[in-house]
Amino acid sequence: MQNSSIQNYCTLLRKAYRYLKFKIRFFFKEKKYGGRLKYIFENNDSEELIVVFSGFAKRVPKYNYMRTLKDVNIDKLFILDDFGSRGSYHWFVDGTDLPLQLTKGLIGHIRESKNYKKIYTAGSSKGGTCAIYFGLEFQADEIFAGACQYHVGTYISIPKHRDVLEGMMGKGAGTDEVKKLDSIMPALLRQYAHCKSRVHLCYSREEHTYPEHIADLIEDLKRNDIPYVEIIDSYTSHADNGIYFSAYLKKYFGIQSL
Repeated sequence: MQNSSIQNYCTLLRKAYRYLKFKIRFFFKEKKYGGRLKYIFENNDSEELIVVFSGFAKRVPKYNYMRTLKDVNIDKLFILDDFGSRGSYHWFVDGTDLPLQLTKGLIGHIRESKNYKKIYTAGSSKGGTCAIYFGLEFQADEIFAGACQYHVGTYISIPKHRDVLEGMMGKGAGTDEVKKLDSIMPALLRQYAHCKSRVHLCYSREEHTYPEHIADLIEDLKRNDIPYVEIIDSYTSHADNGIYFSAYLKKYFGIQSL
């Protein structure tokens, strides 16, 4: 019994050490673009770059998939969305397109700093929407999106996300703002019809995002002749998408699961 307690204590110490080491590394690597947009860039002297976007966090905004990709030896750009109430899709804050301009500026700056031969974008939920948006804008080779939103205005207009809508579009945002946000992704797909970027869609047909967003997204990808592949898993909770999405990223980049 005593040995078991000691083992548990040692395990907790190891976990605490790894967590503290990760947070210290994170603290010294984080920078700001334009004095506002937070990001972490990991330069691995690679000719390939992956740009990773964050999803909604329960409390404090955080970077996503850093641990998932820690053994992938390519350049990595992790971007934090801490605009507005709980995020902005990197589009708007208080009715202005500041997040959009800063995000485009940052990605463009990193891309132009090297002659990358291959560019990826990745994210799940809100981050997946961003991965598709900026992936198409910057003509990424491969775009990884997990259970993302397609009808963004409709999604954030429901009561539990109302704070996000108003954080993006301003207090009192209503029908016009919802329609504007809903139009962004379909317009983007039309703009980049017949492009060479390939979208990897990770989702479950048993989870609400499929009937509400993914089904229409797939139809519009087909209609606009944008290459895509479907990675269909089986889960019912939106929160579980990250588990499956992380596994797919590891598989794609050849990372052995521990």
